[in-house]
Amino acid sequence: MAPLITPFDADGRVSPDCVRALVARVRPHVRAVVPTISCGEGWQLDTESWHTVNLAALEAADGLPVLTGIQCADPEEVVVRGRWAARHGAAGVFVGPPWSAGRGRREVYRAYARIAASIDIPVHLYNESVVSGIELDLGTLVAVCSLPNVAGVKESSRAPDVTRSLVHAVGDVDVDVYQGWEDLLTATPGVAGLIGPLALIEPELCSRFAARPTPGLQDTVTDICRRLGLFDPDYVARTKQALVRQGVLRTAALAESG
Repeated sequence: MAPLITPFDADGRVSPDCVRALVARVRPHVRAVVPTISCGEGWQLDTESWHTVNLAALEAADGLPVLTGIQCADPEEVVVRGRWAARHGAAGVFVGPPWSAGRGRREVYRAYARIAASIDIPVHLYNESVVSGIELDLGTLVAVCSLPNVAGVKESSRAPDVTRSLVHAVGDVDVDVYQGWEDLLTATPGVAGLIGPLALIEPELCSRFAARPTPGLQDTVTDICRRLGLFDPDYVARTKQALVRQGVLRTAALAESG
């Protein structure tokens, strides 16, 4: 899957044309696109901009599944956005931990239970802590994955042992686990695929790598990601800069500067 960045015009507005161009670029090489998760700065977008990105991706999909990313503090806002995504044709949602609900295992579980029961399309857990500030342990991950209507996980903990344990633990509940770091794919056998920004820059290479993650391809992918700075804290900016150099984007502007 390709996590879409959010492109901006020179005036700081979301560029629907560039969103559509990104979807067209990766469409032959991925199984789905994921707008407005961390790579897409979704938590920093106002509601209008968030809608614009997702509508443009849905319009350009041409049969490719779109799984909308939702990272909000308030679980009720997650539900509102998830229902909007369902009405507009999204195939599912990726939901990061809603940080205002509390950081304990019980609070996180209750928030996801409410979300999964309130949205009519499959819910995927996005296990990240950079935006939410919430570190989910393996027990919480497994408990959330056991909820009805939870269909998958983007596992971005950067802890291969956790990812491997999760793959093993959810094997009987039909939940797909996706690796969120390009350099860890071969370290986590059994994952359903890869979700990382290199898919926007080198879609054909990432398609081959996800289909057959050999050690040689792992080394190639890891080297490219390191050279481009995709493992650095400013990886969104680095991704946009690479796409500008390729002529895919007009500017490398970030959400906070828009």
